[in-house]
Amino acid sequence: MAFKIQLDTLGQLPGLLSIYTQISLLYPVSDSSQYPTIVSTFEQGLKRFSEAVPWVAGQVKAEGISEGNTGTSFIVPFEDVPRVVVKDLRDDPSAPTIEGMRKAGYPMAMFDENIIAPRKTLPIGPGTGPDDPKPVILLQLNFIKGGLILTVNGQHGAMDMVGQDAVIRLLSKACRNDPFTEEEMTAMNLDRKTIVPYLENYTIGPEVDHQIVKPDVAGGDAVLTPVSASWAFFTFSPKAMSELKDAATKTLDASTKFVSTDDALSAFIWKSASRVRLERIDGSAPTEFCRAVDARPAMGVSNNYPGLLQNMTYHNSTIGEIANESLGATASRERSELDPASMRQRTR
Repeated sequence: MAFKIQLDTLGQLPGLLSIYTQISLLYPVSDSSQYPTIVSTFEQGLKRFSEAVPWVAGQVKAEGISEGNTGTSFIVPFEDVPRVVVKDLRDDPSAPTIEGMRKAGYPMAMFDENIIAPRKTLPIGPGTGPDDPKPVILLQLNFIKGGLILTVNGQHGAMDMVGQDAVIRLLSKACRNDPFTEEEMTAMNLDRKTIVPYLENYTIGPEVDHQIVKPDVAGGDAVLTPVSASWAFFTFSPKAMSELKDAATKTLDASTKFVSTDDALSAFIWKSASRVRLERIDGSAPTEFCRAVDARPAMGVSNNYPGLLQNMTYHNSTIGEIANESLGATASRERSELDPASMRQRTR
C-alpha cells in the first residue's frame, strides 16, 4: 500500500529522528512448550495490525536535506510487517531469569539493550547510519527462564512514549484478534502535519526562550569541568507515591487547589537533588527543572493519537529556595505551568 505521511512538526527535530525509545514488557511463562504458539500468535497479530494500520510497517525517511536544511521527514513504505527478532536466552548465563528479576525488584541493570532490544537507543553500531532505514517500530521476543521479555522500539520522531503506548495497546488487541474501534482507527490516521494548528502573525516572545537555541558568542562564559557522576535508578512503591501526594497536598500554595502524583514526585526529586547540592554549591545558585508533558489534553487530541505531541515545562529558582521550601510549594510550581490554555498556546 502506498502512503507518505509527513511527521508532526515537533517530530521533525533532528535529535529525535536518530534515536529509538525502548519499552520492555515481562510475561511469566510456566510451560516452555508454549513458546512456538506465542511466536505464531504474535506474528499473526502483527500481520493483522499492519493490514489495519500499514504505516506501522513503514520507515522514517527525510527529503530535501541540504546545507543548513535538515529537510522534511515522512513515514513511507518499507516492509509488509514490522521486523521481529526472536531470541532464546534460556541457556545464556548472561541473560536474566524471571525469578531473578522478581527477587531483585526488576532493576534497570537487568534490562541490557545490547541483549534484549533489536536496536540501541542511540545510533551506535552497524545499520544506524544516516542512509540506513529507520523502521517505525522494531520488536524482539526474548525467551528467558520462566518467561519472556517483549521489547518494542519506537522511532522517536514518529512517536512519543504516549504514542508508543497506543501502538502497543492496539498490537495487543490484534494479537487477541479483538476488533479495533472506529475511534482507535481515526486516531491512528490523524493528519500529523495539521494536528497542531499554526499561529498567525506570531512574534517570538519570552515564552519560548528555553526552546530556542542561542547562537554561540565568542568569548562567552567558560565551560566548567563537569563533576564525576553516575546513573542511579530509584523505585517508588504505590504506597510511597500516595504518601508523597498527601504530604504535598497539605502544604500547597494558596492559589493551587490540586496537584497530581506526578507533580508531587517531580517536586520531591527536584528538592532532593537541590538539598544534596547545597553541600557544595551556594544556595543562591540557579536551578532549573525541565519536565516533558503530554500536550494531547491541551490540544484536544485523542489519547490514542500515536504521533509525537509532547512539550516541556521549565521551572527556575535557586537551589536554596527549592531545598528549603515545602514539598507542596514546589509541587505548586510544577502545577502552575500546566494551565491548558497556556500549554496549548506554547505548543502551537
